[in-house]
Amino acid sequence: MLAHRRQRLLAFAVVLLGLLGGWFAQRTRQTVEPPDAYQSGQPDYIVDGLRAIELNISGQPARRLNAKQLRHYPEDDSTELDQPRMILYNDQAPPWRISSDSGWVSAGSERILLSGAVRAQRAATSETDAMAFATSEIELFPDDRLAETDRFVELERGPDRLTAIDGMRFWYSEPMHGKFFGRVRARIATDKK
Repeated sequence: MLAHRRQRLLAFAVVLLGLLGGWFAQRTRQTVEPPDAYQSGQPDYIVDGLRAIELNISGQPARRLNAKQLRHYPEDDSTELDQPRMILYNDQAPPWRISSDSGWVSAGSERILLSGAVRAQRAATSETDAMAFATSEIELFPDDRLAETDRFVELERGPDRLTAIDGMRFWYSEPMHGKFFGRVRARIATDKK
């Protein structure tokens, strides 16, 4: 009878240890995340001192991007940039150089939103004056070579000046053209040298 009691006690102890081991394993699995898991809303990687160049189909530079820091978010495949500096190359004209305080790039780079002190400039050619514009926020659509904003914008082309209170839609490839919205004021120099 004593042996029978010991067997029951031993069986009970084994079952109890099995249950405790299962509970411990389940609890450990729920609280420990794999090292590569990210928190929702957190970047999955960060790049400091970014310098990147995109080539066109013939191997020539199409776009260049420098940024103090890049943060990539896997949830929507978007990217945030600190102090981005972009160069948009054009075979037919000098490149556009664009800078801002911050930036956001959509998945696939179809949309680029630049914020803060946005400034864009293009050097003069033998046939055209230098050109620059400034605003507080602008959205670029690189595939369409389109820039648009609904914010105050100031445009300079040589001695000419133009401001638009409600923004612009500007196609920056050749031939350049744009639409300006809201109250638009222009000062056109009549005596160009």
